[in-house]
Formats: sequence, structure tokens, C-alpha cells
Amino acid sequence: MSPRLFLCLVLLTTPAAASTNLLMNPSFEDGAVHDAYGSMNWTPFGAVFNVDDTIIPLVEAQDGDFYLKMFGPNSGVFQDHAIAGSTELEASLYVMNAAFDPMLPGCVGFARLEYFDAGSGFISATDSSLLDHTLPSDTWTQVTIDDTAPANAATVRFVALGQCSAGGAVMFDSASLSVPPPPEPETIPFLDPWQTAALGVVLLGLGYVVLRSQGAS
Repeated sequence: MSPRLFLCLVLLTTPAAASTNLLMNPSFEDGAVHDAYGSMNWTPFGAVFNVDDTIIPLVEAQDGDFYLKMFGPNSGVFQDHAIAGSTELEASLYVMNAAFDPMLPGCVGFARLEYFDAGSGFISATDSSLLDHTLPSDTWTQVTIDDTAPANAATVRFVALGQCSAGGAVMFDSASLSVPPPPEPETIPFLDPWQTAALGVVLLGLGYVVLRSQGAS
């Protein structure tokens, strides 16, 4: 088979790369204990507690058995990760208004990306949409951020934030922070094994025809 034909076969049958979640313990499951403060691998501030849906079965976690409950005027958890400047980032977080401890007026939950330079100096921040007490009860709702880090950024901080100035609580689960993969060179969908084999036979045949024609000339 000619090198060009082999390259075509590889491009046509290579699946798109998947992005990797940079966050550790993204669903707040590791080492979690019901009603305990904080979450493993996360830095907490304010009022942040674990909820086990096997102990409070009124609503299920979005993923696994545990989720976080936050209350008070400014509570949250965060993680820092090293990045290169101008990196494209995708972030997401699930927020819930639980009927057993609902969000009240003045209560919001959201995700935030904060950027710091090599000297740990704060540069800027980008927030997701802010979800408030009008959220349907007992329904997980995802917020997202698609952003590009500042050119001088060296660290990104993912923050899950609950701000309830007049009472109430916000629930959080299933956080994600990733760098989207570069676009694939082909636009043809990934082929199953039978389609790949059939395509290989066709390309081999074409290669044989090309080689014969070149020999004949």
C-alpha cells in the first residue's frame, strides 16, 4: 500500500480524542462521611458539608452517593491546577435546589474559574450562570464555562460557590475541568470494525490498481 493510502486509512478510522477531567475527586466521593466538613482534595471555606443520599434518601446524588451542601453568605470549595497561558478550558458543575433544605431568595450557586500568574498574583475570574431559588426542586442542573486563560496565567482555580445571604442552602455535585482536545483532521465519523475492514480492502485494491498502472507506464 502506498504511504498516502495508508495515511488516508489511519485518518478515516481514528476516533476523536477525549478530554480528561483535571479535577481530583470531582464527585466528592473519596473519603466522604455524611455531615462531615469539606471534601478530600478540595480546599473548603465557609459552611461546606457532605450529604450521603443513602442516609437522606429524599434526593439522589448526581453521581455516586455523596454531594456537597453549602450555606451561609460565602461558602465553597476549590482546586488549583497548573496551566499554560492562553489555554482553552471547559468547566462544568451540577447545582440543585433540594426541597429538604431549599434555596431561599438571595441564594445562588455557580462555578468560577480564577486565574493566577507565576507569582500567585490574581489576574481575573470568569463565572458560570448564577442559579437561584427559582430552580425546580430536587433536579440537578448543570452550569458550564467555556473560557480561554489569560496569556500570563500559570494557574487556574476551579471554585464551586454557594452564596446564601438570607438563609437556605445549595447542593453541588459532579464538577469537571478539562482542556478540549485539538480538532481532528477528518470529518468522517468513526467506523466500526466491519466498516474499517471493508474500507481497508477497497483502499488496498485501489493501491494495487495504482501500482499496476505505474508499472505499465
